[in-house]
Amino acid sequence: MTEESELRNEGNEGSEDFSSSNGMTPIQKMVGMLLSPSKTFVQIKIKPDWLIPMIFILFATLAVQLVSKPYFFNSRQYEKLIEDTVEKTGMDRESAESMMQKQMGIMMPIGGLVATPIIILVFAGIFFFGGNIILGGTTDFRTMFSLNVYVAVIGSLGLLLKLPLVIAKGSTDVLTNLAILMPVEMDETILYKLLYMIDVVLIWQTVLLAMGFVIIYEWQQKKANTLVIGIWLLVITVYGVVLALS
Repeated sequence: MTEESELRNEGNEGSEDFSSSNGMTPIQKMVGMLLSPSKTFVQIKIKPDWLIPMIFILFATLAVQLVSKPYFFNSRQYEKLIEDTVEKTGMDRESAESMMQKQMGIMMPIGGLVATPIIILVFAGIFFFGGNIILGGTTDFRTMFSLNVYVAVIGSLGLLLKLPLVIAKGSTDVLTNLAILMPVEMDETILYKLLYMIDVVLIWQTVLLAMGFVIIYEWQQKKANTLVIGIWLLVITVYGVVLALS
């Protein structure tokens, strides 16, 4: 029996175990992403859902933005926004800060609530295209979207865990990514911005996505890794090109 056949049998056995019970609730699935992701992905394959975890993600995003907003005004990013505004508009600093704080008060919560589900939807679509069309796998979009939403729950937990660091520092200039290896003065360079994308939580999510694709596509791990790593390399490359041209 090949490794892929064994994996398929394990997935089917897991499916039978779950289907013979009452299954997992959305809350149990979210907890399962931390404690037992493989069994959780089997349940997602059997019964994909997304509403409850999406609500959690949106509430977590909103809470983090509201709590961290005053600390953002102490960040290097905010300082650069003010400097750019003064330079481009000719405003004095006080007027620029007043305008920026009013805009941020509206844009940060609304932007997060709107952008977050769109980003999850877009990446689900990209992975669905790569898995089904390019690599010849078979799953439906509902399952793919559900998997991406549950993996995104980990990203929200990462934001919540980062919040105490922001409060302790008094600024949102808290790095949990590879950009920490570079001097902060180089934050305008392309390399710094690319390294900024590679976050500890993102690596965790990438591993979970690969595990999930093994289950929903009934693939070997190597093929699932190819899909995940290939998509992320494509995203980083496109982002790098955009930065170079901007």
